[in-house]
Amino acid sequence: MENGEKSRKGGGRIIPEGKRFSADNQPPNAGRRPNILTKVIKDNGISRNDVNLVIKNVIMDHTKSEIDAICKDPEEPMLVRVIARAYLQDFKQGKIINLNSLLDRVYGQAEQTVNINDFSTMTYEQKLERVKQLQAERENEERH
Repeated sequence: MENGEKSRKGGGRIIPEGKRFSADNQPPNAGRRPNILTKVIKDNGISRNDVNLVIKNVIMDHTKSEIDAICKDPEEPMLVRVIARAYLQDFKQGKIINLNSLLDRVYGQAEQTVNINDFSTMTYEQKLERVKQLQAERENEERH
């Protein structure tokens, strides 16, 4: 650094000492980059039915070489080409991020439930009994 300033490494970048991020000092490109496929779908008002048809008729029914050809074919609709290209990018990286994004768009995210026990209505004795039950269950699980 110039003039004897110290620096430290942070997130793959060299950050000058004393230049920590704060509410007033933010990086020019804050946050994670948006998923390109999701952005294209939202920006163009593409319906669930459109995405569903592309997934069923293009992604699931074709080989990798056929999908490569679809991506390069200028006669194919852009929606088909964009989704196919996103799928191939995932395929090359061994991931399913874009496919998950598409499936979430078409079918919605899987329902996630949280089971919360309400102990506020229990008496002290009932709470003690429940704690003993839970401890016994845990001990049984640890034995097996």
